[in-house]
Amino acid sequence: MKRLKNYVFPSALLVVLAIACEEFQTETFTMDQKDAQACEQLADSLGDSVNTVNLTKIDSAWTNSAVGNFIAAILDTLEDRNIVVAANAGRYTLFTPANVDTNYLSLQTTGGTVIVYVADWVDIDIVKPDGNIRRPSKSSVSLETAYECSEIKVRFEISTEAGSNLFRVLKNDQTRLSSFDLTILKN
Repeated sequence: MKRLKNYVFPSALLVVLAIACEEFQTETFTMDQKDAQACEQLADSLGDSVNTVNLTKIDSAWTNSAVGNFIAAILDTLEDRNIVVAANAGRYTLFTPANVDTNYLSLQTTGGTVIVYVADWVDIDIVKPDGNIRRPSKSSVSLETAYECSEIKVRFEISTEAGSNLFRVLKNDQTRLSSFDLTILKN
């Protein structure tokens, strides 16, 4: 009898562990559909190029601290120079001046939330018409996306207005290059 007790507990423990381990082994995780679409677009070799400019070279009054006072004029100038990106329009390669950390673009949307995917470590926000800054509501890459798509370094969800939005891309101490790819999808 004592001998039987010595085998029952370890055997039961092995059965429980085997069932628990099997449950974890069969579970799989995948990227969501939007992230997969963005990954495909960023991996595509075709896309539009956008060259940003230092705003103070256009107008010396357009410093980063004064941008909020000139939004309409800045958007007109960016659109005249074709410094424009749009939601659901594919991949863009941004070329930024090496010595300029804050870059501005005109972001064309139908309004609502967009998801911005970038193939480098940058920060983004939108300068609202009143000059205040709208920051992303979400700014994380899921583990599944990070594992399955090395092109996506950052992912931001941000609310936009219909029409032209003053889109700000800020290089930081982790940004590797002066040019990088991005794609923007409507949520």
